[in-house]
Amino acid sequence: MNLRHVSTCLRNGGASVPSLTVPPRQQRKTYAVSEKIEPGSDRPDWTGDTVISKAVNLAIETPLIFNLLKLGARQQMKATAENSDIAWSSCVKALESDLSRLQRLFEEVEDKEVEYPDYFTKPFHGYDEGNMNWLAAFEAEPATYSMAMRVWKDEVGLQPVVAQDRLRDTAFDMVKGYMEECDCRDIERILDIGCSVGVSTTYVARSWPKASVVGMDLSPYMLSVALLRKQQGGALFGLQHEKENVTYVHGNAEHTKFDSESFDAVSCQFLLHELPPEPTRAIAEECMRILRPGGTCFFLDNNPKSAVIQNLPAPLFTLMKSTEPHSDEYYAFDTEACLRQAGFEHVRTLESDPRHRLILATKKK
Repeated sequence: MNLRHVSTCLRNGGASVPSLTVPPRQQRKTYAVSEKIEPGSDRPDWTGDTVISKAVNLAIETPLIFNLLKLGARQQMKATAENSDIAWSSCVKALESDLSRLQRLFEEVEDKEVEYPDYFTKPFHGYDEGNMNWLAAFEAEPATYSMAMRVWKDEVGLQPVVAQDRLRDTAFDMVKGYMEECDCRDIERILDIGCSVGVSTTYVARSWPKASVVGMDLSPYMLSVALLRKQQGGALFGLQHEKENVTYVHGNAEHTKFDSESFDAVSCQFLLHELPPEPTRAIAEECMRILRPGGTCFFLDNNPKSAVIQNLPAPLFTLMKSTEPHSDEYYAFDTEACLRQAGFEHVRTLESDPRHRLILATKKK
């Protein structure tokens, strides 16, 4: 579904956020499946056991410095977003005004039997409760668009919706090319794990419009916003939610409780960098269990070999590490080997944009 107009439903003090015309989806570079990431430095110097990394980690472990960094990271992200015409404050205020409705959705979606792992309840992303609070859920949508804008931060005139389109659609085009080359099964049912407020799930539904799409997240706060957007039929920047083929479920991707061999594909976007190694291994094994033979799983996330990420200025990577407690583990972890150990074949890693990589794998037929 093409995006046409920026949503004017967000309001700030009674005034509508200015409406912007969204241009047609731009022509994108076509990537061959064989176009793998070129060899280079395995990970940034500011991660792992390097002197720089240890110095940054020591600073982060100091409570006073950590609190200042945490505040600075959120302020920097918000400022970057609003400088890119992303109505961060207006989005938050609009959701705050719908809090009673969101609380009802929370009660509907929450699975009280879900157990939260320790890593999930610790501070990250600048929030003391991680993703288990309303502010994190209210700010997730503008933060997601801000993330896409940072990929092409020097491109003059780039609009947030175009950047988000380019990020997701380029990756999904590569998934489709991989599936065709590896003769994967067609997608009739797909699970989007770590779906947050539903931006990733909505793009999945747009790319596979005939499939049944399930979005799963461990935060009922995030899922409440996703359900609200689904009811509204749209979201920030007019991203349309497909009401018929999308459902949301509260659950843990490490053990989803879905039947074995019940999905044709699993999508995981921007989740793994938030996890320690063991949950990533558990997710790989769970994907193998719930996928049907010939099914595909794909992981879109930060690229350790990205020149952009490796060359981040010291203030930026310090702020990043202060809000991403598992950065060192993520950049050192061999996700491809993990997937092979779980039994997947045709494991491939592709550069989807200057900051991100796409890892694909298939369950044997």
